[in-house]
Amino acid sequence: MPAYNEEIYEAEGLNRTHRTLPAIMTVMSAKPFTLTQPKYAMSGAKQTASVTMTGFDATNTGGVCKTFYHETFTSPFPGYTFEVNGPIITVAWDNHGGKVPQSEMVATLGISNIQQVAASGWIGSPGYHGCLDKQPYRSSLYDFHSDFHADIISKDELYIIYMTIETNANLLHQVHFTDPTTFIKYPISNSPADNPITLYMRIDDLAIDWKPTPDTFFLGRWNSSLTPERI
Repeated sequence: MPAYNEEIYEAEGLNRTHRTLPAIMTVMSAKPFTLTQPKYAMSGAKQTASVTMTGFDATNTGGVCKTFYHETFTSPFPGYTFEVNGPIITVAWDNHGGKVPQSEMVATLGISNIQQVAASGWIGSPGYHGCLDKQPYRSSLYDFHSDFHADIISKDELYIIYMTIETNANLLHQVHFTDPTTFIKYPISNSPADNPITLYMRIDDLAIDWKPTPDTFFLGRWNSSLTPERI
């Protein structure tokens, strides 16, 4: 098996050329950033990618720090685009004993808060890392003052998705998940990490709105692995 190894990068200017992937890769930035790994063919039977908003030394913490993304794929690997609303992300790959693939990795500063419903993913408040009993990352470069808005979109296809939401927001500052087609709104508050609210929705798009307050956070993680139905 390949040796255990890790790589650490700054997001600004990251353009990792096409070569063998490490076991773990950490990317850091003072500003929010977007990390992209393109689609590629796999010579092995399968590959698993796991993501935490921590350094590489905190990826196996027995649940103390939450896994934001965990997916296993067979060839071809579909690639991903992660929007990182915080200072650090670590991606760990498990090739299940197969040949380690080669791939490039690109990061750009800034996030759009627009994501695809077809791919499993997450959306969260600035600086939230999912580690128990730890305050979210704070920085003057994060926007804690403007109303938060994000969209999870498709290309005119209906998906059935499961989304778990955790937040310490109270009833006066709920996180609103809205289906813009039916205008059905799901207001969420006081949803603890150890017992989060789960939404089961059949949607093509989803809008997320939230008014930040000091020391509040939210995280929504979704899985939409079912085959879409045409509208």
